[in-house]
Amino acid sequence: MLHYVPSYDTLRCLVGSVPGEPTPIDEGVLRGVPRGAEAWCTYEGRLLQAPDGQVFWVQQGQRQYIGNEAILGCIGGRAGAGSLIPVTRETIVSYPEGVEAFCPYPSEVRFVRGEGQTPVWRVYHDGTRQHALSLCIDDAESSATDPRFRVHVVPVGEVDGHRLREPSTFSASPETCEAMP
Repeated sequence: MLHYVPSYDTLRCLVGSVPGEPTPIDEGVLRGVPRGAEAWCTYEGRLLQAPDGQVFWVQQGQRQYIGNEAILGCIGGRAGAGSLIPVTRETIVSYPEGVEAFCPYPSEVRFVRGEGQTPVWRVYHDGTRQHALSLCIDDAESSATDPRFRVHVVPVGEVDGHRLREPSTFSASPETCEAMP
C-alpha cells in the first residue's frame, strides 16, 4: 500500500536519519498499488537537530534542549534515542518547550561524580540533584559496594542537566540512607 509522505521532515523521521534521494519508479507500476492514509511520524523519544545546530530530545510530546555533548551522548546511547535527525525550525517549534534534558540514569544509580572531578551529587530520577556533603558508606567508589550507595563515575558535564533540588545539599545519616529506595 502506498502512503503519501507530505514533507521531507516526515521522510527523515520515518527513516531515522537524512534519507537518500528517492528512487524513480515507473508510473504504471504505481497506478496498480492501493493507496493508504497519508504517512506521518512522531519524533517521540528521538533527537532533533535544528538548522542552527541546537539539539533537542522529544519526551512526552515536548522538546527538551540538550545543553552539552555528554548529555547528548547519554541520551543517544544509554537512553536509546539514536542519532540526530536534522529537521526544520518549524518541526522543532511544533513541540512545546519542556524542561532542559538530563541524562536518565538506571534505577540503581543514586550518586555520581564527574570523571576527574571532586564533587559528588545525589541524583534523583525526576532530573534533580543535590550536592552530597557526605556519603552513606566509606568505600563508595568500590564496585563491590551496595549499588544504592556506590558513587558512579560519569563523563564530565553529564549531571549538569539535572536541576538543583531544594534543599540543594544531601547529608548522609542513618535515616536518610536507610530510607533510600
